[in-house]
This record gives sequence, C-alpha cells and structure tokens, in this order.
Amino acid sequence: MLCAIATLASAAPLWADPPPPAVDASRPLASQPLVHLEWHGQVRARGEVLGGVRNNADNAELPTHLDVRHGSADPHAASLADRLQGADLRLRLEPSLHVGDWSQLNLQLDAWGMAGGRATLASFADRYGQGDWSSGSLQSGLAMRRMWLHSKVFGLLDLDVGRQPDHFGLGLVRHSGDDLLGDWQTSVDKVKIGIELLGFRFSAARVNLFSWPPGQGGNGATLYNSYSGQVTDGAWVMSSGQSGLPFHDSSDVIRYDFSVAGGKLRGEPGLEWALALLWQTQDQAFHLESLQNPGSAAPQPDKQLANPACGDDCVRLTQRLYKSYTFQAYTAWRGTWRSAPLSLQAEGDAIYGTIGRTDITNDPDAKTLVAGGAAARATWQPGSLDLRLDAGAASGESNGGFGVNDTNNFKLGGTPDGGDRKTMTGFRFNRAMRIDGLLFRDIIGAVANAAYLRPAVVWHPLGRGSSDLALEAAVLGAAALSPDATPGKHVWIGLEPEVSAHWRLDHGLELFGRGSLLLPGEALANPAGVSAEPAWRADAVLRWRF
Repeated sequence: MLCAIATLASAAPLWADPPPPAVDASRPLASQPLVHLEWHGQVRARGEVLGGVRNNADNAELPTHLDVRHGSADPHAASLADRLQGADLRLRLEPSLHVGDWSQLNLQLDAWGMAGGRATLASFADRYGQGDWSSGSLQSGLAMRRMWLHSKVFGLLDLDVGRQPDHFGLGLVRHSGDDLLGDWQTSVDKVKIGIELLGFRFSAARVNLFSWPPGQGGNGATLYNSYSGQVTDGAWVMSSGQSGLPFHDSSDVIRYDFSVAGGKLRGEPGLEWALALLWQTQDQAFHLESLQNPGSAAPQPDKQLANPACGDDCVRLTQRLYKSYTFQAYTAWRGTWRSAPLSLQAEGDAIYGTIGRTDITNDPDAKTLVAGGAAARATWQPGSLDLRLDAGAASGESNGGFGVNDTNNFKLGGTPDGGDRKTMTGFRFNRAMRIDGLLFRDIIGAVANAAYLRPAVVWHPLGRGSSDLALEAAVLGAAALSPDATPGKHVWIGLEPEVSAHWRLDHGLELFGRGSLLLPGEALANPAGVSAEPAWRADAVLRWRF
C-alpha cells in the first residue's frame, strides 16, 4: 500500500535528501522482529556572514527582517563593520517504532544551539527560532517537531494520524522542508486516509492548522503561558476559576484536503501527475487577534495575552466568516533526451476565498481573496554536467503586500481613491522552497509579487558515485508583477549571481559552501528614491547523517 499521496506526488526540492529506508535493508523482512526501533537523524553545523544589509526587525512594514542598505549614512545600518554574522548547531533525531509491517510510529526531535553578533541576534532568532522551531519551547532549545502514526487498515487503506509533514509538488504552498539548508517546514495536525484504486491514488484529510490551547485561570497572563507552550488539542478552554467554557471548532482554523494522483511514482521514468483541493475555514475569531498596544502599528496578541488587564477584550468571540479554496496541480516527466536524463516539473496553485470580517474589533471589513502562483523546473544531465532552469511567478498586490512581513496585512495600501482594498491578490511561496541564497531567502523572505528566472550549471568533476562533488554557478533575475507594491515603485527587483560547492562523502558526511551577491534593482530603492547598495552572503555547512 502506498504512503501519503502528498509525498508520493511530490518532487524533490533543491538540495533534497533521499528518504531514509523504512526497514533495515541488510536483513530480509522475515528476520525483522515483530516490534523494532530504527534511528535516523543528523547533526548540522552552519556559519553565515552577510554584508550590505541591515536589521529591520522593528519595522513591520518592510518586507522581511533583513533589508538592503541605502547609503552609509543610514541610521539603522548594522554595526560590526556593516556585517551580520551568526552560527547554529542542530541535532535532529528521527526514530521510528515499527510493529510488523502494518504500523509505524514516527517522531522528529530537534535540539539546537545558536550564536550571533550583537547586531544580528534578533534577525537570526526570528529565522531559526520561529520558523525552524515552531513546535515546542523556543527558550529551551529542544522541540518535538512531529509525531504521527502510520497504519495499514485491512490491507487496503493507509491511515496517518498526528503532527506530520505536509508536502505537495514542488512545494509552493506545502513544503516538508527536510533538506540540507532547511530552516522552515510545513508540519500539520492531520488525520488522513489514502487508498489506491484502478491505478489512481486517492486521499482525504482533516487538518487542524490553528487551535487555542487549554487555558487555566481567568487572566491574560495565564492564557499567554498556555498559548506560548504550543499545546493544541482542537479546543480552547476559558476558565473563570470554577468552571470552564469550551470553544471547540468555533475559532479553530480547519482545512480539508482532497487529492488524486496517477502515473509513475517519484523517481521512475514516465509521466506523473497530481491534483489537490484544500478547503479552509474559520468561523469565529478572538478580539485579541487585532488588539494593539499603545504606539504599535500592528496587532500584538502575544503582548495583549501577557497583560492581566486585557480581560474580556482578549477572549470575546466575534464572527470571522473566513473560507478559502486552494486548487493545486502538479506534473512531472522523467525520461531521456539525446541519451541523457531529462526531467521536467511544474506546479500551479490558485486561491479563491472570502473573509467576512478582517477588523474584528470594528465594523465589518469584508475581503475577497484571488491569488495564484506557478513554478517550473527543468534538469538535463549530459555527462558530468547538470543544466538546470528554474522559473516561476507569484501574483502581487496593486499597493502593499510585498514580502513576508506584509503579504497578509489586510490594511496596508489601498485603492487610488483612498479606500481600503476589497480584493486581495497577493500570493507567497512557502518559505521552505529555496530559490536563491539572499534575495528571496532573506531580503524579501519568499517569492512574493515577483517573476523569476534562474539558469544554473552544475559540474561533477569526480563523477556521480557515492562520493560526489558538485560545483554550481547560477544567476537569478527577478521582476515585480505589481511595481506599485515595491519600496521603489519599480519593476526590476535585482540580479543575483551565486556559486556553491556541495561535497557528499562516505558515511553520511557532507560539506557545503555558497556565496551570493545581490545587485539590487530600483524596486528595492527607498521611498526617497535612493538606490539600494549591493549586498552579499556567504555560508558554510557541515552535516553528518546517520
């Protein structure tokens, strides 16, 4: 029986790792004990240095937490000779407990450490903290990222229950993030059933994307302590000291996934395809989602929860009336051209939805969501070379909605006559989908309001054996689809040449190094019209997989 359809339908992302074996290949299945534990994991050490950028963590309207420089007189310029630097160390354990060949319990555990310069800690903590360690306590440096049970039911159905990876196609919307450079990944609380019939692979799932955790006591501080612990069980309980009031699905963000796939499995020659429909809803919302502290330009629900005076304003429910439909399509063809391997992959995603109330503390402010994105990748491997071409686009907003920080800011920008936007058209790729080393990764934060093209040449001077050295040279070009949404009100975002070396050694050892140079276009100029300065980034990674 096949595993999760989203995984089977997916294409390997950049720098992807092959999945670990499900069983010990050195022993025949008959010799495996009925109950046995398998260990997989990795240790990764990484160092990074960035130049020509600044930390803008205090400015919510800039695209992400790193911004390009606009002249040496910039009052927010980085210190330490205008360089940001940091390092991190991660231990990831992925044990699996098998019961025969019909049941498997999978876990993902992370322990980590980080160091950075005075001017960089907030930026690096945001990227590696909130993204890479989204489940569990950030302060402890230890997190259980995933835990799910995979079972065979009557030899016909695949059942997956728990917090598990979520991936589809190239990863534009759902990306598992399990790769060498992974800082972000999609892990969801899901119950999924899959089946194979007449050569097609079907699955249906219920996904809980957000739930208020159980709260004890009647003040915001206690609620915040529970909220920050990331405990979710599909219900939130508000207690006044003697009795609790459960809100089950009323304020949860629920998604229903339906998928069908056919053709060849991943890695096999031939045509593969997959279609998916994601139906997402949220009926109610808590007022604290839009409450602000004095002087704040954006909602700060965490600070409101920590304020004992928040009281009923925090926990009052009101209608959200959110509903959206995401349509996903993926196709891949693997074969040969001129006696050399050739693979072609493409994914397209479109979102349509409505939000009855975006400002839940004031009058209704309904919005319509219409957005989409697409990406394609071609790889041809003649001899010791890989010739690659990546291309893609993500729709933007006519005004506002550029970058990670403000893509979902419903109040940013407006219509030419000064009114609020009624239609939201901004689309953003999943942050785990790697395109380059600096522009989309750090400056904008993800592909958003942009079209890009990235040709690359990879040379394997030692051949394609178990010990593989890959040397890559690439260049990325990017343009804005909605220039008015960019800081400089211009089409051209920039050009980013990049070189890298990836050496896979025996016994699971890997060495990776990369350098990126960003030549920013006028779209990254500041509102005063001052052009952005060039920026650069260098990183080195050592990893041992076991």
